[in-house]
Amino acid sequence: MKAKYLNFNTWRMHVSKESRVADHCRQYALSDPSDRNSHVLCEHQHIDQCDRCDAMEEALLDIKTALAMIDRREHRRRCQGRIKRLSA
Repeated sequence: MKAKYLNFNTWRMHVSKESRVADHCRQYALSDPSDRNSHVLCEHQHIDQCDRCDAMEEALLDIKTALAMIDRREHRRRCQGRIKRLSA
């Protein structure tokens, strides 16, 4: 899994006041479009992506998938036990 290769502290190096990567742009992250007092329009577009951020999202998806598989296996095991008890 890629998660072990990720350094979760590197986000500090990536974040800046303005960035073309939406996840790295403080102005964009702290802006609230529904609140006039905290809404800021960036003078740049967020058109770039970060390989490390994408890898982190992929790792989190892998974890979520693995947990879902564990849940399904545990559910299946419980159901099989109940079926055995009912048929005995």
